[in-house]
Amino acid sequence: MKSFKKKMLTLVTTVAVASGLVFAPEASAAPTYDRTPLGSFFKVSQSRLNKARNGQLLGTRFVPSPIPGTLAMQYIFRSTNTFGKPILASSAIVRPFSALPNGHVFVYADFINSLGVKCQPSFGFEAIQKTITHFPDGAGYADELSGRSPIYMSVAAVMAARGVTTILPDHLGLKGAYTANRLGAHITLDAMRAARQIKEAMVRDSRMLIAGYSGGAMVSGFAAAMQPAYAPELNLVGAVMGGSPVDMEWMGQTLGNARNPAFGIVMASMLGLEREYPNRMNVTPRLSKKGKKLANRNRNACITRILDQWANESATTTMNNVQIRKEREAMKVLRENSLINYKRAPKVPVYVWATNKDVFVPHKQVQKVVRNWCKARPGLRAVYLDTKGPDHLSNFGVGLPFALAWIFSRLDGVPAPNNMC
Repeated sequence: MKSFKKKMLTLVTTVAVASGLVFAPEASAAPTYDRTPLGSFFKVSQSRLNKARNGQLLGTRFVPSPIPGTLAMQYIFRSTNTFGKPILASSAIVRPFSALPNGHVFVYADFINSLGVKCQPSFGFEAIQKTITHFPDGAGYADELSGRSPIYMSVAAVMAARGVTTILPDHLGLKGAYTANRLGAHITLDAMRAARQIKEAMVRDSRMLIAGYSGGAMVSGFAAAMQPAYAPELNLVGAVMGGSPVDMEWMGQTLGNARNPAFGIVMASMLGLEREYPNRMNVTPRLSKKGKKLANRNRNACITRILDQWANESATTTMNNVQIRKEREAMKVLRENSLINYKRAPKVPVYVWATNKDVFVPHKQVQKVVRNWCKARPGLRAVYLDTKGPDHLSNFGVGLPFALAWIFSRLDGVPAPNNMC
């Protein structure tokens, strides 16, 4: 357990690294996809997707909720990928029995750092039940999935105690495309649209707020900036970003090929982005024999296994003849998925926190994003907090209480403060 916690700390402090290493095509090769069957619930024809509208609800099912006093559902809906093509997407929703009709809704973008599609939030509910049911049969895939769940389950539990419903989008998509932030924003906004159509959820006219930390903050920031044009009908009242990587090109060029105890997260990002951009950043054909073996073995892995399998590896030890700074096409894609280069801005109040001691997420870059938003949206209400925390992990803990206070105030309709615009 101590070893796992230590690795989790390393994961959080190096999650920014996961944004930085991807590569342009060298030869045609299929990405390393997760081939785990999802079941009949997810079998929706392409023709049905083509006819559906963005955010159209296509299916719901109840899943066991480990959070007392709540009901949980997994649901599927139509969304679009980065390039505007129809895709099937999924999410979970947790509604406390105490929630009022059209009560408040919190949308949490989890920092998912996995290659396994089932490692995403909506799949964790049944995994927890299976783990408990078969305990102590030993570690299995269900155990690995349930081990991915404590953070977002805790978030949903905190919200449930306040009578707030939580939406947990599977924002990596059903291909598991980690750090494809435009894709993640589409899925998040369409998950909010689809939730409004679930009768049992009773959130059609609810006030909604998006939030995330680190990898999840990238998605929440993009979703908030896209919302006015992509999903203007949503009653969005605020957005929160904590410890958000905003310049992935800078990360890729700065971090380079160095060995890292959490290199598995880097590799998860590389292979995940390849799934969304197979024609621009093929990683698979550049893998060494060792790298291909690891990729195939872990194509459906969650965090724990990824950290174990790729511990202290690097691009140098798992790939052939890769020089990060020369990967021009890859850097273009990183720029496209970086908030610091995105021209649109949120219309709703925003709360952003960072620390000047986070070596992976320079706070001046984060401040620049907020200033860009202020210029693009006259009258925007924005709060920026420098926690002065010693690192990426501490920044989360120090900033969270202030963020929660801001979140509940926005949901309750209290006028938003401002110290940036």
